[in-house]
Amino acid sequence: MNNKFSFTKVNSTYLENQNFKNSVNYSLTKRFFKNKLNLTLVIITICWIFGIWIANLTYQNSSYIPDHDSFLTYNLPSSLYPIISRSFDKGPYTDYLFKLQDQGIIKLDNIKNFQSTFTITFNPYNVIEAISGKHLFYLLGTNYNGVDNLAILLNSFSLTFLILLISALIQGILGIYIGTTLGYFYQGKTSKISFWIISVLMIIPFLFLNIIVFSLSGYSFIKAILILGIIGFFAIFYFAYNNTVIIMQKQYILAYKVLGLSPWKIIYRIVKINFFTCLPLLAEQLSLGLISLASLAFFNISDIYQHANIGNLYKQIIDNPSNIGLFICTFTISILFIILWKMLAINVAKNFWNR
Repeated sequence: MNNKFSFTKVNSTYLENQNFKNSVNYSLTKRFFKNKLNLTLVIITICWIFGIWIANLTYQNSSYIPDHDSFLTYNLPSSLYPIISRSFDKGPYTDYLFKLQDQGIIKLDNIKNFQSTFTITFNPYNVIEAISGKHLFYLLGTNYNGVDNLAILLNSFSLTFLILLISALIQGILGIYIGTTLGYFYQGKTSKISFWIISVLMIIPFLFLNIIVFSLSGYSFIKAILILGIIGFFAIFYFAYNNTVIIMQKQYILAYKVLGLSPWKIIYRIVKINFFTCLPLLAEQLSLGLISLASLAFFNISDIYQHANIGNLYKQIIDNPSNIGLFICTFTISILFIILWKMLAINVAKNFWNR
């Protein structure tokens, strides 16, 4: 009878502990979302990222192939502000344009002639429709190959966000878990050579190291995830390892051991602490990853132009700065990505430490 009652008591204590843990987790979540700023940040971030992904999946135009293969579609402005000025040598094409104007089919706003060159101000969309019968609409214009800029923007940012988020998961999961585990079992007694190698890698700037590795390996979607994930891993690992060594000196760790908690249960609790502590650093890694991907197109990385990449988009804007709409959209999305993730990470970490 005594054994049975004792057994029941242990079970009830266990259940009470589990209920306490669940209530603590619930209170953390409840307090986080009770803050209107936190709730707003979460909603905006989710809607914004998924909105770009959904728009990319549902948008019909290709980000690689032009809808209408003609030199007239190269570097088109936005359909909302379609008037441009271009120079043409006198020939059959200019004669045909003048003929269309005489017939009242198109309107040439201004014509300047210098020797055998005409500088004509006109609406290229009307000219394309008059010649080919196709009615084109490009909200952000086209690039130098006649490809829809909006399709390029959506595809580039969709893939970039996916690369950054997956690489951040690799950094976070491997870096925090391995750093915490080694910090727990070795507590600063790891090989000096291994620690020195990691310290050297930490000294080399993140951007510079990425450029070197991409220059050697070339670019692809999978390579981008692995390279950013592995290079970013060292910063997270280094932080988690050192933080674990500090935590191991705390009194409550000794209390856990006295109470009989297994090493892996203690590690799990330290991993949780390191996760919330590392969140601002992970957000910083996302920002550095975005800058790294944006810079690759300027260093002639192998295969970079064969893939939708935010760096190609940045380079296109610099090569053709007249497309103000594309410039505003690209930099607004980039800045919002950095700001939202940093604010969200900092607020989640604050919520955990102020519990």
